Amino acid sequence: MSHLRVGLIGCGFISRSHLTGWQGVEDAQVVAVCDVNHGRAEARAAEYGIGVIYPDYRAMLAAERLDIVDLATPAHTHRGIVEAAAAGCHILCQKPFAETLVDACAMADAAECHRVTLMVHQNFRWRFPYPTIRHAIVTGLIGTPFYGRITQRIGYMLPRPDDGRVPGLENQPQYRNQQRLITFEMALHHVDLTRYLFGEPESVYAQIRNIAPYTAGDDCVHITLRYGRVIALVDDSWCSPGLPVGEGCRVEGDHGVLSWDGAQLLLAQDGRPPQPLPPVAGDGVRDEGAVFSAVQRSFVSCLRTGAIPPTSGRDNLRTLAAVLACYDSAEQKTIIPLLQD
Repeated sequence: MSHLRVGLIGCGFISRSHLTGWQGVEDAQVVAVCDVNHGRAEARAAEYGIGVIYPDYRAMLAAERLDIVDLATPAHTHRGIVEAAAAGCHILCQKPFAETLVDACAMADAAECHRVTLMVHQNFRWRFPYPTIRHAIVTGLIGTPFYGRITQRIGYMLPRPDDGRVPGLENQPQYRNQQRLITFEMALHHVDLTRYLFGEPESVYAQIRNIAPYTAGDDCVHITLRYGRVIALVDDSWCSPGLPVGEGCRVEGDHGVLSWDGAQLLLAQDGRPPQPLPPVAGDGVRDEGAVFSAVQRSFVSCLRTGAIPPTSGRDNLRTLAAVLACYDSAEQKTIIPLLQD
């Protein structure tokens, strides 16, 4: 089986996870990297032993015989790159997919027009314990679900007490002036997870705030999504000082509860004491590089088999629409209905 040739576009903060992930994919190899910042591209290439560097994605697309473009640039750049790459390459696109639904639809259309595969990197679907939670719901371990909550409350946009540096801005300085922040960058993952667990949302209501003085955009959000019988909450903060609450999840059904506190996944059925729930096959991935490898292997498998990726460009329109509706809801102070097929 021939190795698939991968070109990475974008060598910023998240590119390390992309490149580490590809090292765990046996039948694919990153052969070139591209970034408008030559020094940044040069550093990543040296770090991962990649011999070819480009300052412009058009030059890379023209010169390299690529099978896959791995896109890790800011959302506002995605449309132009995807429309150019779709003429000859399959595309794995970092989230957020786009800043507008118009751009997102155009990218999905371009991929379908050229008959290439476009997948959005919603990697939380591959993180422990979400595949196990989904399996428990589907197999009826808690009966019919009626409530879900996913949360993360940390001080990512607050200065560390030891050196005064803000971790979020140290890692991603562009966040300082980004108007759409936690809802667009983190809650988007969690909204996508509620879709993964419960289906398609009917409506959304959101309250969004900026608390910390270090960014222009939102750093605290509370979202309520209606999924038929299920009420799903997304509760995220990057401005919570002390006693951080990492990723957590709770799902309640009429015969049981699933609860994850960031360390252990518990199942309590019909009032009995909770017991640890072991991961299903393929779950249990916690390390960032391993999570990215899992996403990339899924993408390569779709290319080999012709299957549609679970987070295809077309599918991700739903996640993006729900997240953009959060901003509308917060501005209008009302529930926003979401379109159904």
